[in-house]
Amino acid sequence: MQSIRRILVAVKDPGASVLPAIVKGTQLARAFGAELELFHAIDEAVCVDMLGTNIEGVQQLESQQRRDCLQRLERIAARVRLHTPTVSVAAEWDFPAYAAIVRRAIASGADLVVAEQHPGSHLAQGLLQLADWELLRLAPMPVLLVKNPQVRDSRSRDTAPRRVAVTCVAGRAPRGARLSATAGGVARAGGSCRLGGCRD
Repeated sequence: MQSIRRILVAVKDPGASVLPAIVKGTQLARAFGAELELFHAIDEAVCVDMLGTNIEGVQQLESQQRRDCLQRLERIAARVRLHTPTVSVAAEWDFPAYAAIVRRAIASGADLVVAEQHPGSHLAQGLLQLADWELLRLAPMPVLLVKNPQVRDSRSRDTAPRRVAVTCVAGRAPRGARLSATAGGVARAGGSCRLGGCRD
């Protein structure tokens, strides 16, 4: 079985008071003894006065916003390190967010991506939001979507979640094999798994 050595947690909002994906990622990092990276893709539009701001000013604004994001992530990471020691942070300007997550996961060598599922209504019950669907479709590694915001405290002795939804693109042998291996690993860590898949 391919072991999970590095987990990338996609942080949707570093300033949020509830961070379910980070809690879940911390639980899994503890269970697997894996490295954890907290990543935020900055894909917000920068509104500037076209007459009063030059290129250098825009670059300074972007750099400052990236530093602010990194500081917020580092504060979160300091708490996470109380439960799992190897935690790094990263933030980059990139668009769209789902593609930025995939690019970062590939560049960092992540074996698993943990992301918070986007809330909101869907065209049909059971369908994912477009951003979630594209993340699952593009990622070459398994993706875990956290959809229950009421996750348990990461300080609990039970380091594995009771139910984990591990999903990746189906129909391609290498990805399918890694999906099964990841699900088996989560099950052995004490959690119950629900497998799902999507096709292009």
